Amino acid sequence: MESGLLNWLLDDVESLSPSTFIEELEDNKKYSFSKDDFTQNEGCKSDDSLKSITSFAIISESNTDEEKNDIITTKKQNELDDTSLITNESYTGKSDELSILKHYIDAVDEAKHKISEIELVWPDYDIPDSYVSNTNIEKVVLLYANNYIKQFETKYPYRRQLLLVHENECGYQKCICTTIKPSILPYSDLCDLKSCSQFIANYMTYVPLSNPILVPKQVKSPALVLKNQTANCFELAILLVSFLIGRGYNAFVVQGYATEETCNNDFKNITLDLPSDENQSEENTILDEMDDEYSIEPPIDLCTDFVKTLMKDDDDNNDEDNKFVYDPLHRQRVHCWVIILPLKIQNKYISKELFFVEPSTGKICSISSRSYIGIEALWNNQNYWVNLQPLYGGCMQYNYTLMNTKCWEHFLIDEPKHLRRELNKVDDTIKVNKHLFMPNSWVTVLKVPRNMYLMIYPSGKKIIMYSNAVKELYADYIMPDGLVERITYYKKKDRIQKMFVKELYKHRADLLMRIDITYTDKGNEIVEYFRSGRKDCLKSII
Repeated sequence: MESGLLNWLLDDVESLSPSTFIEELEDNKKYSFSKDDFTQNEGCKSDDSLKSITSFAIISESNTDEEKNDIITTKKQNELDDTSLITNESYTGKSDELSILKHYIDAVDEAKHKISEIELVWPDYDIPDSYVSNTNIEKVVLLYANNYIKQFETKYPYRRQLLLVHENECGYQKCICTTIKPSILPYSDLCDLKSCSQFIANYMTYVPLSNPILVPKQVKSPALVLKNQTANCFELAILLVSFLIGRGYNAFVVQGYATEETCNNDFKNITLDLPSDENQSEENTILDEMDDEYSIEPPIDLCTDFVKTLMKDDDDNNDEDNKFVYDPLHRQRVHCWVIILPLKIQNKYISKELFFVEPSTGKICSISSRSYIGIEALWNNQNYWVNLQPLYGGCMQYNYTLMNTKCWEHFLIDEPKHLRRELNKVDDTIKVNKHLFMPNSWVTVLKVPRNMYLMIYPSGKKIIMYSNAVKELYADYIMPDGLVERITYYKKKDRIQKMFVKELYKHRADLLMRIDITYTDKGNEIVEYFRSGRKDCLKSII
């Protein structure tokens, strides 16, 4: 069709609605109605456009102005819908990119959080190389230890997991025997078993195991334990054994089973006895004899401390029988304590008695104590022994001869250090041991600063709760009035109504030594006791 034949139609459309036609042409600027355009390659498209314009023009002739406006509005709305569709597609693409970006950001934040948790595990002091690496001999011992554990689990599948290999505070595997660091603190007060055990019990804060029936995978070094002043039963026993071996005792760490009160260091079910009149009279006579220059000395007590300890343990066992409390985890609670075995070298006894030491309290007790149910294994800084005897039935039944292979399975060749045989090379300069031996400890030197040693307790004070009493302990010069100990007794277990209070003092100018306060219905009776040396020679006042 020639374009000249449509000129009359276009003229009519311009005359009817010229503004509408101009807008339509502006919206379709790419279309031209010249003859040359129809002869190009896109002629078919121009024909379609021309047909649409023609139909639009025909519709415009037969409709009113309002209908024309509706048609134009509908057309523009369709164009807007097409534009919004394109925009939505682009927005969807952007949202996908944002979701992917958010996923990566969350992953990075999670990694940062995990890294921060890992950093918290590391100690806040300079880490020695021995804490984050193993020497060649340590690697060999670890290889032997892992093999020993696998053989033990295969042979005794019902037994508890051995703590022969553990992780230190830096996450590196170490042999448990090398965690013991024999040491001596430079304080004259710590010269024997009783003073060392009591110092550890007072200086440290005991923390029960997170899982009472499982052996912990991580055991911190004694150096870090001393610095933090907090430890569980395994770390506390290793620390005490380190000091006892340094003092020459034949001490071993014991892994076994104990009662709930012992594992949790809980005294709330234990009743603290009131000070009797006999004890008070003895104290008064001692005060009198301190001032009497010609007083007769009391007779020598031929009963040894060990026998007194056994007698006291028998009384404690009788009390435990009367106050038995059902425990659903009986014989399953894992605990760690210290044992002292007799040792004789060159016809000289280093220690003669066999007894236990509870590191959380510093209490020395006999092996017949019912607080301890059974033994799994024991070790020192030289070797590791597994108990092959019955696990339950008390510790009194065991044969503690570690050289007896029917009762104890050793890890390394069980030869005392002073009896080890050595092979000399030809040059007689290098000595080689015949058997594998335990390497030196990887732990740094154990130190307690003097200011911390004088504090005695964590933060200078410690509180122990009993069923009928509360015991408060303070370091010297912590309290302004010189108070070092206060024991408050109550009538009932709810600890509401006071019955008796005993206070001990030190380093006072008035030489006050003790105050006893008795609470009665009629009133309170206060008695003060003084040391000798006052100018007025006052001993006590009510």
